[in-house]
Formats: sequence, structure tokens, C-alpha cells
Amino acid sequence: MSLLLPYHSETLEAQAAAIKAKPQSLLIVGEDGLGSDEFTDKIVASYSKEIIQVHPTAKTKGVRAIISVETIRELYQTTRAKTANETGRVIYVREAHTMTHQAQNAFLKLLEEPSSSTSFVLVAASLDTLLPTIISRCQIIRMRPLSRAASLKFMQTFKAIDPTRAAQIMFIASGKPALMSRLARDDTYFEQQKTYVQHAKILLGNDTYLKLLLVNEYKDSRPRSVELLLSTARMGEQLIKTGNHTDIAKKMNAYIAAVEQIERNANLRLVLINCML
Repeated sequence: MSLLLPYHSETLEAQAAAIKAKPQSLLIVGEDGLGSDEFTDKIVASYSKEIIQVHPTAKTKGVRAIISVETIRELYQTTRAKTANETGRVIYVREAHTMTHQAQNAFLKLLEEPSSSTSFVLVAASLDTLLPTIISRCQIIRMRPLSRAASLKFMQTFKAIDPTRAAQIMFIASGKPALMSRLARDDTYFEQQKTYVQHAKILLGNDTYLKLLLVNEYKDSRPRSVELLLSTARMGEQLIKTGNHTDIAKKMNAYIAAVEQIERNANLRLVLINCML
């Protein structure tokens, strides 16, 4: 039995409004761990239309999954054909932020020339990589993390979690209910994330020797390196909220840039050395 995730009250209000209005073009923005898929599934189902899903794929193992221009061109041809559903179709784009620049330009043509019976629902982790012309054509819902009080209440539904682990989950998840649920249910994943947090503290510190040890530990795994850098960036965001940490802000920018380089298949060891030291 799946657990019903809690959402911020403003996020739920936006969901209810979207279900009622059924906008032709809707863009939902939610960081990983907020439960955007479950949240959006309910909205998409409310359209009562044929659902065409688009999601990223990886052509080769170890390469970041993307939504390619070929995928969008195939989608365009599909939308030109008649649908068996009299109420029309809804194009459901998961992880829309993974669309390549070419794919976004091709998708823009779909948004600019929609039939009256076609709707679009996109989900993205952020707006940073999306074209302004796509963003401007969509109604936007920005998902918000849970408050600390709501997070504590949600954690209490996991009866077998001891107080120490609950506190660690609260810190790692930072109000993201889907992430909290996974950390509470999956012991292996929890231990992995706890290790990333410990290593993130080293990256945000000034001990060069310990950082060199991390380079050696992560130099052979792109997925683990990306996860470490993203965990460090998330921790940095939390620290910045508590005060003036300009040094951490600079490091965060370096880590995000490093993730982009790793995903472009740059030399992993050199990227890690450049961003960590």
C-alpha cells in the first residue's frame, strides 16, 4: 500500500485550482523529493483525456538521460493524428528540464500550434534550463517544501523510526515529503545519503587532505560524484539561509558547474579536483 504524501497547503490549493480549471498548458516546478510525480498524476487524471507521456531516456549506460529532439519530433507527428478519445489528449512531460535546447525549440512549436483538444502538463525540477518562451506560455505551479511542523507530523507516521534517525531524515530531506518517505523506508538509501552528508561537510570545510581523499574515493563513479555534489549544494543552501556565507555560495556555484561538466562526460578526476580544491 502506497503512502499518501502530505503537501504544503499552498501547493494543495494550487493543485485543486488546476484540477478545476484544467489549463491548456501547465508547468509544475518541484525539486526532486517533493513528490511532484504523485502530485501531477492527480492533475493529469482529472483531464479525462488520452494521456501521452514523455520522459527522458539514456542512449548509453552512464550517460545522463535526456528528452531528445527526435523524441519531440515523434511526439509532434503523434499529435497530428486523430485521437480515439473524444475529449482529446494531454501531453504529460516528465522531467521537462532534461529537454535539450533543440528539443525545447521543437516542443515550442507544439505549444504555439495546439489543437483545442490538446493540453500540456510539464513537470520540471527547476526553470533554469527551460526556454523563457516555453515558461511564458504555461500556467506555473511552484511546489513548496513542508514546514518544520508539518515535517515532524509526517515523521510521526513512521512508528519504527528512532529519534536520532528521524532528526537526520529531517535534516537531509529539508521538507521534501517523498524524500522523507524514502529515507524512512529504505535503510540502504538512508545510509548512502547519510554518507553523502558527512562528505558534504568535508567539501564545505577547508581540510585539503580530506578533500583529496574524497577525490580518490569518487573519481571512478560519475553517478556517485553527481549525488555528492548535489547533496553538498543542498546543504550549502540550508547554511546560507541561516546567515551570511558568501564563501559557501561561491563553492556551491562551483559544485553545480561541476555537475554540468560531469554530465557532459568531462574528465571526472580533473573536475573533482578543480571544484573541491
